[in-house]
Amino acid sequence: MVETRERRSEISKNLWNTPEYREKLLEIRQSDEYRKNQSNKRKELWETPEYREKVVSAKNTDQSREKMSQSATLFWQNPEYREMLEAIARDPVRRQIKKEKSLEYWSDPENIEAQRIRSSNFWKDKDYIEKVKNSFNMRPTSYEEKIIELIKTYYLPFIYVGDGEFWIDGFNPDFVYREKNMLIEVGDSHWHPRERDVERTARFSSAGYKTLFLYEKDLLREDWEEHCLRLIENFMEG
Repeated sequence: MVETRERRSEISKNLWNTPEYREKLLEIRQSDEYRKNQSNKRKELWETPEYREKVVSAKNTDQSREKMSQSATLFWQNPEYREMLEAIARDPVRRQIKKEKSLEYWSDPENIEAQRIRSSNFWKDKDYIEKVKNSFNMRPTSYEEKIIELIKTYYLPFIYVGDGEFWIDGFNPDFVYREKNMLIEVGDSHWHPRERDVERTARFSSAGYKTLFLYEKDLLREDWEEHCLRLIENFMEG
């Protein structure tokens, strides 16, 4: 059985190294029909308790995580693979479809509640909490530093908590004005698409917080300081 898997793996690798095969396979996998069929198959399998338990158990092992990490690293080292992903990410049609699907998903209260429960379960895992804390070693970002300086200069009542100091339902906002339950989120819309902010807004709102989002388009303007100050003041007054 092991030899069979290894032989199949070797055959797959050889085929993937053939540009014609790779191009044809990618074309098939990007078709709407293929995606729909795969989605239906996964849904059918996921409805089976035994399959769900098997998948969850397999993915939660250190060996599985290491294997997935190595596979992702190998793929990313391939210039053609990176170029393909970047092209997909820049495709305006795909971006719009993804945005619409995300907005539709997060407009459903049941989906929001399901994600809240899933996130809450993650935060019961000590290893997960430790990994998240370690990921904040590079904070604050350059954009966040600009807002920190703006807050200091104009004595705004917000404090920086984006280093993991303050959490709301599994999310770590960037700035908080505790007395008024107000938050400021600073993000690069390339790495943190706006459709993802729908989820954050919903989580923060359910906890009683209002949120202002500042993006790179706000922070890269020549008059960014005056512009952002005006946005924050209007937010506070509203």
